[in-house]
Amino acid sequence: MTKRLIIICSLLVSLNVMTQVTRASISQHEISIGERVTLSYSLPLKFSESIAFNPFEKFIPVLKSDNAGKNEKASPETVEILLPFRDTIIASEGGPVWTGYYEITVWDSGAFVVPGPKIKLGKEQLQFPGVSFTGRLTPPIKGLENYDIKEFFAELPPQTVKEKLTSFLSHYWWVIVLILIGLIGGIWYRRTKRKSSKDHKILTIYDQTIHKLSHLERKEAWKNGKVKAHYSELSLVLKNYLSDVYKLHLLERTTSETLILIQRKVDTKELTDKIKNILETADLVKFAKHSPMENEVRTHLHECIQLVILIHEQTSVNHE
Repeated sequence: MTKRLIIICSLLVSLNVMTQVTRASISQHEISIGERVTLSYSLPLKFSESIAFNPFEKFIPVLKSDNAGKNEKASPETVEILLPFRDTIIASEGGPVWTGYYEITVWDSGAFVVPGPKIKLGKEQLQFPGVSFTGRLTPPIKGLENYDIKEFFAELPPQTVKEKLTSFLSHYWWVIVLILIGLIGGIWYRRTKRKSSKDHKILTIYDQTIHKLSHLERKEAWKNGKVKAHYSELSLVLKNYLSDVYKLHLLERTTSETLILIQRKVDTKELTDKIKNILETADLVKFAKHSPMENEVRTHLHECIQLVILIHEQTSVNHE
């Protein structure tokens, strides 16, 4: 008796599973680009079961197969939904059947697969099978040229100069206004620039460097624990001055590269050693965590100022 009950229950479960088989289909498997087709889904129901299905709105994500048969995500706009998703429940001899369908088209050629969407049936979640199709270009029609658009225009009588000018001014008056504003702004800018150039003296690279080093001395950043920042700015100011004086690009160079280039420009070893001492001390503070005393910091700063003055005097004599 027990065996019979087990067999009967198994048959009922199998029958229930068989009657609730998800199905998916497409009205044709070869689709020309821009051609309208129907993508359908169906599922047998019980009278007491509720359905929850979330359709796509504008595009349906698909996979594209390459020559090796590997599926990859296609462009999001490959399959476009032409009409909103519609669904209904149809009564049949085997019971009610839920049916939903899209009106779609494809905008790319190749082999595609629409992954099966999920549907919630009561408390159970089912998945529809995927649907494959091929998108292809519109076949050429013998005797016709594809994408041949011919336009015909009526010939208008030629416009007079006055009519052309009136038409131009009526459409592009704002261009003339912009040109006038630009001219007035340009005149004002040139006058302001001339006045400001008279009022402000242009500083030489030597004056700028001395000013920056004096500013470093007044700022006294090392007193606030910013020794590394002080030496970084010190070496940057010195490299910028050397780059301008000797026509080199030293700002992105290491100390060793800088010294090699400087030795080609400087004749005296004394001057080279002074440059080396300042830059290597700055490297020790920046990279080796060297912490000089306050008197050492001031000494290095004064040495840098004296170095700039010495280079300025030597280069001025050479230019004379």
